[in-house]
Amino acid sequence: MTERTETADEAAEKAGEGGYLVRADRSRCIASGSCVLTEPAVFDQDLTDGFVLLRDPRPGRERRRAVLRAVDGCPAGALSVVEPAGE
Repeated sequence: MTERTETADEAAEKAGEGGYLVRADRSRCIASGSCVLTEPAVFDQDLTDGFVLLRDPRPGRERRRAVLRAVDGCPAGALSVVEPAGE
C-alpha cells in the first residue's frame, strides 16, 4: 500500500486563505546558501549537511517578493511555491 500524496491544491489550502506554501526539496539541494542570503526569515541551512531548511513554509505576503527571488535564484531548482487554488 502506498502513502497518499497531497495535491498542490490541498497543500495550498493548508497555507491559509490567500496565502502560499513554500516547498524545499532537500534531495535536489546543493547547499549553495543563496536562499538563506535572499530571505533568512524563511530559509536556513542544516548545520550538518548545509542543505536547505524551511524556517517558515507559510510566510506572509510581505515576504513574497523575496521568497520568489530565492526560488528563481536557486541554482539546483530545489525550491518552489504552491499558490492557492484560483490564483
